[in-house]
Amino acid sequence: MRRRLFNILAAVSLVLCLATIAVWVRSYFANDYYPIRLFRQVGPQWTQDNRTWIRTHAGRLIFTQWNERYPGPQRPQYMTVPNPTSKTHFGLVTIVRYVSVKRVGGQPETTAWTAVSPRCVTTVPTAVLPAVWFAMWHRRRSRERLVGHCLACGYNLTGNVSGICPECGTAIPARVKAT
Repeated sequence: MRRRLFNILAAVSLVLCLATIAVWVRSYFANDYYPIRLFRQVGPQWTQDNRTWIRTHAGRLIFTQWNERYPGPQRPQYMTVPNPTSKTHFGLVTIVRYVSVKRVGGQPETTAWTAVSPRCVTTVPTAVLPAVWFAMWHRRRSRERLVGHCLACGYNLTGNVSGICPECGTAIPARVKAT
């Protein structure tokens, strides 16, 4: 049961890895934009828009959360674009925070943060399970190729006549007993 579950997880991880690689390659030719959420909160004197999206561009994955606050129910045609206020590096990932100087209702008009990472940050973790699966599969196959050894644990069965591996208790198939 555990092996079957692991096989399923490895297969799903392999599909995710291949999809990630496909999007990674596509990001060099197209600038993709995937909106995740738009949330609007309307107050008596102001409106707040919260937007979240993922963008891919030039081999990078860009996750952005953008909050705008403006007076009245309609968004003004031109709003100030905030300048970066802080930049933090966590290894390969860079997080940039933006806060506008202009205030609406005591809060900044626009606040945002963006996380930028190379695609390998998402591709490598999805490749781990398939790599482990392949290593286990290769180990299992190499054990089966050892003539005169237990298929489960690899114990040398030379001279064994009981039909059971003394190391792990597995029944020995006829093709291994004959040697």
